[in-house]
Amino acid sequence: QALLQIPFGMLSDKIGRKRVITIGLLLFAAGSVIAATAQSIEMVIVGRMLQGSGAIAAA
Repeated sequence: QALLQIPFGMLSDKIGRKRVITIGLLLFAAGSVIAATAQSIEMVIVGRMLQGSGAIAAA
């Protein structure tokens, strides 16, 4: 969250808050699908990281 909070804030200033929230929700959904269908712990970690990046954009 600490790494992506400022970049997503700057992106929000450029393209608008609603679009950044939409992007965040799509990232979170993609991360959820990856984590749910993972066959290895590495893919679960990748899915959870993607969920985290989407969660900070949607907040």
